[in-house]
Amino acid sequence: MLDANQAKIKRLIEKGYSVYITGKGGCGKSLFITSIIEELRAKDICCFVTAPTGKAANNIGGVTIHSFAGIGTGSKGAHELISSIKANEDALSRWQTCELLVIDEVSMLSRELFEKLEMIARCLKKNSKPFGGIQLLLSGDVYQLKPVIPQSNVASEDAYCFASPMWTSCVDLSVMFDKNYRQHETGLIDLLDDFRSSEVLSERSRHFIENNLTRPLTCNPLKIVRLYAHKEIASQANDECLALLP
Repeated sequence: MLDANQAKIKRLIEKGYSVYITGKGGCGKSLFITSIIEELRAKDICCFVTAPTGKAANNIGGVTIHSFAGIGTGSKGAHELISSIKANEDALSRWQTCELLVIDEVSMLSRELFEKLEMIARCLKKNSKPFGGIQLLLSGDVYQLKPVIPQSNVASEDAYCFASPMWTSCVDLSVMFDKNYRQHETGLIDLLDDFRSSEVLSERSRHFIENNLTRPLTCNPLKIVRLYAHKEIASQANDECLALLP
């Protein structure tokens, strides 16, 4: 059963809009996409379901974006990749027949790869429209995993596909799903949101913690388990605790 916001987005997707869906874990993104794919395939619309990694692709019953595109690691230049795809009958057929391309966990897709795929799509579809006229259904959370770019000097904020000037050309609408279907306790949801965004705990979250503690906290810093949103801060905290050891 879709809520009002999801039903509205569903109608726009059915009209051919390219949509990016974001939101925290548990807001129903994957479930929504799965239901949309089933309906569109029932209407004989050619959909390909992908994600940047095998694990993410397996979660939605798809394949990696690299496998769909026939680009190997994707490290070569766009023109060289296009030549390789043209020599691969199966990969070329996928591109030419694709009407809707789903990319889940799109935050893990780098700007560089996104721009290569966009160029490949225009060339192989022989269509000058953004992404060769292929409708996109993208999903992901910028607060989760970042693109993996080995030995890259690209600033982290520029590494995301969202930073590409082609993003606004290819995506008609960005929408956030904000209703949490996994947790129902307001205090806990607020606390998790604070952790997710790496913000200082809000007053509501502080009250939630204070009112729900069932045992006294230890004052020994070595016995306190701390969670951090970033590896650098976690490493610094670990080093400080190691220095306290006798």
